[in-house]
Amino acid sequence: MIHHRAIRRKEGMLQDVGNGYLVTDVQQYNTTGPAGGYEIFVVLPAASPPPEGYPVLYLLDGNACIAGAADALRFQAKFHEEARIEPLMIVAVGYPGAAPFDMGRRAYDYLPAHKSRKLGDRFMQGAPWHQPGGADDFLDFLSGPLRTSLAARYPINTGRQILCGASFGGFFTLYALLTRPPVIQQICRRQPLVVVGRQPADKGRPGDGPKPAP
Repeated sequence: MIHHRAIRRKEGMLQDVGNGYLVTDVQQYNTTGPAGGYEIFVVLPAASPPPEGYPVLYLLDGNACIAGAADALRFQAKFHEEARIEPLMIVAVGYPGAAPFDMGRRAYDYLPAHKSRKLGDRFMQGAPWHQPGGADDFLDFLSGPLRTSLAARYPINTGRQILCGASFGGFFTLYALLTRPPVIQQICRRQPLVVVGRQPADKGRPGDGPKPAP
């Protein structure tokens, strides 16, 4: 049997230096949106901003992905010419607490109201299903107060905004692009949820429910 917690003995060649993994250059803010509190993580590239400002990559589920994203940006900075990736600013949007995901909050924020009400009664991993309905308010928050506050603190290019999410977050990126294309110029979706209540996302506007037969 493999134990995941080391027995705290001083013998051997390993010297205990404490717990936790240090992620440098991450600036953290607390703010309040329409559905409650949020934690905002900001990572700046090493390069100076261009005259028009940094492009901004917004990451959903920020608590889960900020450490990896910050490391990736730091690694790419050393090989930016080979990677051909221009410097960009990362803004990871998460929730208060130490958990990587807040299942209830993300379901509400990332999914629009669904008129058919034919959602499954069970959620992944056996947890109760959480209610959708806050996608439009959350998109207002991202494109309004949050973006305005970031622009007041950092040199950002408001014409180059990229939104990235997975699963429910991937659905939200598609929803944002389809319903408000001027707000989000590019999306990066990973395994997006594209069916809600057996209603494919490409059958009309997401969240409108089934269409009556002609």
